[in-house]
Amino acid sequence: PFILPFSGALFRAYPGPYQTLLDTGTGSYRLIEHNAKRPALGEFKEQLRQALKIDDTDKGKASDVLTRGYKTKTWFEEDADNEDESSNWIS
Repeated sequence: PFILPFSGALFRAYPGPYQTLLDTGTGSYRLIEHNAKRPALGEFKEQLRQALKIDDTDKGKASDVLTRGYKTKTWFEEDADNEDESSNWIS
């Protein structure tokens, strides 16, 4: 196994859709996917992995953490007690 560093961005020009963008490493981004709703962190990372055609043979192994990360949700997505008044901020 080897380390494959990659990065991306989640962009939205309101009222348009959310765009998953992959950093090409040349100072530009490549559009991967459009989303009507804001994807969660784990879904965003998975979209980038699929665009790079990273296989799932390492799923569950330590090397998997290097490309998938250990977090699948950000602090504001982890509504454990369901305290949000509304989910309208997502769309």
